[in-house]
Amino acid sequence: MRGPQRIRFSTSTGIGSDWTPLQLIGARRAAIAQVTLLTMSNSPPRWTFPLARWSWAFALKSYSSWRKRHQHPFSFGIHLLGIPMTLLALGLLAFVPWPWCVGLFVLGYLFQYIGHKVEGNDMGEMIPLKRALGLPVIAIVPRPTLPSLTTPQ
Repeated sequence: MRGPQRIRFSTSTGIGSDWTPLQLIGARRAAIAQVTLLTMSNSPPRWTFPLARWSWAFALKSYSSWRKRHQHPFSFGIHLLGIPMTLLALGLLAFVPWPWCVGLFVLGYLFQYIGHKVEGNDMGEMIPLKRALGLPVIAIVPRPTLPSLTTPQ
């Protein structure tokens, strides 16, 4: 029985080396890792994904606007219940009898409506409709600032 198989190749300097297949695999992996690190750190990205960057910026802007309209803790909390309920109702429509989905959808919207009544502003879906009809819109309710606890001297 022979020992491990050896492969002979020449390097760029012309010096020959004997390597086992496992050594070649390890050397190849190390070279790939080194090239990957060099490529990642020294060159600009090959793809810029403009749609993903635009989508992420839009999501951050929308979330910031949503947080401004839901500043009251009760309103924020009840929205954390109501929004998933409405989305779940739409998703379950293909699997559950429709009266259950309609009930879940209405209950989720009722939670959100209660949250907006506590907050004192209009629901986001109603704002464009009220603006189109020329009705007054309350998008964001200004929060009163608490007086300073320090006394001026």
